[in-house]
Amino acid sequence: MPGNGDEEGVPPQELAAAGDEAPAPPLPAPQWVPIRAHTFVQKWGSASDPAALLCDDGSVYVVKARHNGRPDISRMMIADHVVGRIGQLLGAPVPEVAFVDVPAALVAAQPEIAAFLPGVGHGSKYVPNTTEREQISHVNEPVNRDRFARLAVLFGWAHGADHQFIYEKVAPPRVYSHDHGHFFPGGPGWTGASLAQHNANVDNSIVNGCNLTPAEIAHAIARLNQVDPADLEGVVAGVPGEWDITPDERTAMVGFLTMRRLALIAQYPVVQH
Repeated sequence: MPGNGDEEGVPPQELAAAGDEAPAPPLPAPQWVPIRAHTFVQKWGSASDPAALLCDDGSVYVVKARHNGRPDISRMMIADHVVGRIGQLLGAPVPEVAFVDVPAALVAAQPEIAAFLPGVGHGSKYVPNTTEREQISHVNEPVNRDRFARLAVLFGWAHGADHQFIYEKVAPPRVYSHDHGHFFPGGPGWTGASLAQHNANVDNSIVNGCNLTPAEIAHAIARLNQVDPADLEGVVAGVPGEWDITPDERTAMVGFLTMRRLALIAQYPVVQH
């Protein structure tokens, strides 16, 4: 399985290098400018039907785009994008995410992505020179201790149900988590109602698999404590409306992330330095 795709495909090294009061008004959507894709690189035949595309910034992104008749893909795009953004706020080892503009001309010229609807899709920046998808490994590498601890917090925060880890092939073999389309309760079928699960615990499969100590988890929770709740509102506000997210779902998602963040913080003492 590929290191940066969804579930199937060729190894990554074969990728082309190429109250009573009136409610406060909603925060304006962050103006994250889409990056334009111009060259097809590779396709994966998996659940979200992603493709690697070379973009105007010179980087390759693994892109998920909307499909007619496939609302599950739109759900996965939203989850993957939101988890990528909050992962960055947490300082977790996840790929950089971006909005990627997939032009109609590129779709028309490339049979492999003919099912893509032109427009803005979700992109995860390709991490070069990494392994295919693996299980928990390299847990005793010092650089990975905090990385796994933050992933345990991220997975618990966002209800991660699909563990996809990749590792750099050069020393040290740093771990990354990628493809977060099956996060949130309900997976690709998540709804506003399914996001009402506000109790949260760190991911025990990561904690136990890495033998993470309470101090290591508490250190990651301290970083979670530094996340500004207003930034969570901004992340959710930034999801494009054409990805079929309703105002009620945005509200539910902000509540989900906000309340589960507080639930995790309440379980661990503040790390003293």
